[in-house]
Amino acid sequence: MKQGKILVVDDEEGIRELLVSEFSSLGYNASSAVNGEEAANRIESERFDIIISDMKMPKLSGLELLKKVKAVHPSTEVIIVTGYATIENALEVMKAGAYDFVQKPFNIDEVTLLVERAFEKSELKTLVALYESSNAIFSNTKLEELLPIMTKLIKKNTLADDVAIFLSDASEQFSLESASFELNSGRKKIFTSFMEKFVERAIANPKLKNEPLITNASSGSDFLEGAFFENTGIKSFLTYPIMLNGNVLGFLLLSKNVESSTFAQTDLDNLSIFVSQIAQAIANVRLYEKLELKISEMQQAYDALVKVNTQLDALKKAFSLKHFTEKASYIADKVNYIASKTPQTPELSGVSSDLQNKAKQLVEDLAVLSVNLS
Repeated sequence: MKQGKILVVDDEEGIRELLVSEFSSLGYNASSAVNGEEAANRIESERFDIIISDMKMPKLSGLELLKKVKAVHPSTEVIIVTGYATIENALEVMKAGAYDFVQKPFNIDEVTLLVERAFEKSELKTLVALYESSNAIFSNTKLEELLPIMTKLIKKNTLADDVAIFLSDASEQFSLESASFELNSGRKKIFTSFMEKFVERAIANPKLKNEPLITNASSGSDFLEGAFFENTGIKSFLTYPIMLNGNVLGFLLLSKNVESSTFAQTDLDNLSIFVSQIAQAIANVRLYEKLELKISEMQQAYDALVKVNTQLDALKKAFSLKHFTEKASYIADKVNYIASKTPQTPELSGVSSDLQNKAKQLVEDLAVLSVNLS
């Protein structure tokens, strides 16, 4: 199943049915609109990978539709089909951003090949975006450097008007860590207020914390009154949990302004890979921080050991054991000499014997210490 979304726009019923039937049989999610005006209304709430549109239609021409599509969804590829092909028309639609220009009557295989190539181009854009995000993850080990890069990449690849990343601390309080807007702007208050209301509601309904959620101003929600959106300029919010091993690390919060289309299911699909990369990046950074802490502790222990060894070396130099041993031997000899020359009384004999024993013991202790420290 290819799963790509295709919209066929043509005022000829036969053309619509032919193309929808063909692409549905190939596994695409194909639907149709009877004219440009209907298609323009649909892209306000839906995002299509490819739009195949007739050039000449009532109410809204293919060229006008093309310009509207590129204004709302720049990544959507548009193939223009016409029975009135001129070089001027071809140049005009290609300049406006069309993927290609096909003349009626067309060969169905030719259109199928164009669609496949358009999808390959879209997939290549996604791969480039994933490469950029992966490169950012593996080249940064600090969240304060990594998160702004991820915020910028997500905004670029989802066409959101604003992006914010909230992370949880040890007490499960969520704080704004990175955003596409200035953190001292009024936008911060709006996003923080939304997240507070969301988390408050999620406490009562834990399922909210584990699944993506789209909240539109028009539909309201069970935790936001419609008044919340008034004077914010915001039309739609998309909340996506950042999870790893079943634990919520934070939330990705995207918004679209009133002049933009609302978020759709395809936005959730595109975000899933980025969110998983953010979760892994956070885990990598936190692991790196733990390793840095352990290395720091080991370095401190090593520095303390070096300091002790240095102090011992200094003590050895300042108090030469050999010198003390020699002095102790000299004192012992003097004690023995004095004892031999002094008339012995029972009292003096005891004192003399005690001095001789202490002098001998001092010499022996110093000799042992000298061996242990050598």
